[in-house]
Parts: sequence; C-alpha cells; structure tokens
Amino acid sequence: MTDEEKYRAIAACDAACDGLFYYGVVTTGIYCRSSCPSRTPKRENLRFFASREEAEAAGFRPCKRCRPDLDRFAPGEEAAAAVRQAVARHYADPQALRQELDALGLDRRHLTRLFERTCGHSVQEELQAVRLAQARALLDRGGTATETAFAVGFGSSAAFTAFFRRQTGLTPSQYAVSRQQTAVSCRVSTPVGTLCLTAEGEALTGAAFVEGPADAAPQSGPPASWQSISPAPGGNFTCRCGPGAAASSRGSGRPCSRSPTARPAATARSPRPSALQRPPGRWAWPATAIHC
Repeated sequence: MTDEEKYRAIAACDAACDGLFYYGVVTTGIYCRSSCPSRTPKRENLRFFASREEAEAAGFRPCKRCRPDLDRFAPGEEAAAAVRQAVARHYADPQALRQELDALGLDRRHLTRLFERTCGHSVQEELQAVRLAQARALLDRGGTATETAFAVGFGSSAAFTAFFRRQTGLTPSQYAVSRQQTAVSCRVSTPVGTLCLTAEGEALTGAAFVEGPADAAPQSGPPASWQSISPAPGGNFTCRCGPGAAASSRGSGRPCSRSPTARPAATARSPRPSALQRPPGRWAWPATAIHC
C-alpha cells in the first residue's frame, strides 16, 4: 500500500486494513490501528509502521481507544453481546432493562452507536424482535392477547395489538386463527398411550399425551387439518385423514399422499417414549418413523 492509500484507510476507519500497517501521531506520541475511531490526524503528523513492535521501538505508545497492542480488540462486539443479554433477560421490564444498560458504564448514545455498528440494527429493534418472538410463542400455546401483552412488557392489550399488527400485519386473534389453519396434528398409538404431535412446516411445535384412541378427533382446539396414525402389522404406521384433509384423499379409495403406503416408513426397534426425536425431514420415535 502507498502512503496515500494508508491515509485514506485511516480517514475511513477501514478495519480491513488492521494489521497491515500501524500509524503513529507525532504530536501525541501514540500509535493506532487503521480502524481507530479517533479524529483523523493531519497527514504531516503521521508516521507509518509495518508492525507494532516497530512503532514501539520508535517511541510510540499504544492507543487506549483501539488497543493496537492486542491481537484482537472488539469492544463493539462485547458491548453488543451485553446489550442482547440484557434485552433477553428484561424484555418484559423496561425499568430493569434501563438499569442494566446503565450499569454497563457506557454513555447511552455511544452504546447505541456501538450496537448499531456491530449488529446492523438498533437496540429498540432488538427489543421489539425479542418481544415479538416471545409473544408469538405465548399465542401459539393458547395465551390470550391480554395475557401476552403484560407478559412481554406492554401496559395494555391495545398497545400490544397495535405493535403486533405493525410487525406482522395481523391482530393477535387473527394470528392465532392463521396458525390453526396451517398447523398439522397427528395422533399416534404408543405403548404408553396416545401421543398428539403438532407441527408447522418442518418444525415440531408440540407433543403431549392425550385421552382417547389415535383415530379419535381432538376434543378441543383441533387444527384445520389433522391426521391420525396408528400401528399396522409389521410395525409401520397407517394414515387415516381427518376432517380437514383434502377431499381427493378422503373417501376416494386412494392412499393418502402422507401415508406409509405412499411413502414407506422405517420400522422399529423398541419404542422408548422418553426419547422422542424428530430426525431431519420426518417425525419419529427412535423406534418408528412417523410421516404426517
């Protein structure tokens, strides 16, 4: 690199040039990395060095802001990690969140700039994302809008509803209905009872033992489309489509596209209900693959 290229890197605080060279400021006696956030010195006051040892041998001391004497110095990453941890702990308590951020000992504006530079979004956006994720999880478990609002730190259900609609385009009640319409539920006969599994897309969202046989419809809150699955001879599972299944599969005499007759399932060793697993692309006991 030429001296002019190095000076442009200093003016731009270019972290990509860190370690390629160091510069000393003769008026202060310190040397820095190219990414040092301090004010850009005048060109005539600079000296360039190939290594920090060379700079120190010339009588310069390391800058306390960019710490060129350390192999790695990333204060922004440390501050961002601390902010994220604080938000994760106190997203429902604004006062506790403010106190923990103040305890970091950084000016609030400086902390905000560090976080935005490191993460690419603001602290407020981080807080909103955490609250939204927690709200969705609570609504998925059947929570009401009012319960969810207070649980994620809102003072009223109206404020929460307005926030949720801005983020998702849906009210909490509309979101709950849409989740039911896209969810899939399976009932499985196991050696210890009937297990109900729910999922959306490729994600398993719930598992619980329920009353009744595997071919019985859920008694409350059934998703719009559910299938019941029970063991067939040989240890495989057969699929009987429930009330929300497509008409082409129900009552047509053709095998359901989700059934083992259309896509054979793996066979079992010995079922162990305490070790429910979902290998990639399917739901499964360690014993038997279940396709829904």
